[in-house]
Amino acid sequence: MKERRTATSCSTSKPDGTIPDIMQRRLRETGEWLRTKGEAIYDPTYGAWMPQLGEDLRFTVRPDKAFCVHSLARPGSTLTVEAPVPIRSGDRVTLLGHDRPLGRRTTGGSPVIDVPAAARRTGQHARVFKVAWSGGARPGRARREA
Repeated sequence: MKERRTATSCSTSKPDGTIPDIMQRRLRETGEWLRTKGEAIYDPTYGAWMPQLGEDLRFTVRPDKAFCVHSLARPGSTLTVEAPVPIRSGDRVTLLGHDRPLGRRTTGGSPVIDVPAAARRTGQHARVFKVAWSGGARPGRARREA
């Protein structure tokens, strides 16, 4: 009974047990976002790189596989990552939810990712750019044994 009282006191449901429309909509949006971007959320580790400017980027890492750049702001035609991220020639950059690889270059030591118009139209919340590492482990890291 104690657990039921705790759950009830934290619940956003109506007295008849239904969930308000706005909460249903948020839950559906979260589910849709996780369907396309879940690999950046489930089973990664925190990326310790912090952006040098601004507060709109976050990072997660899938050891020996990829790292993800989470952009909390809608990017323009390019996304510049002003942080010391482990990206090398041969790594593949994609936007989760967009089915084509993205171009990239380095300008002033920072990776610049090209974000075409079709990619900018995908999703309505945080965008996740995935950098799939070629060749496994990054410099300075030991390859994890399976």
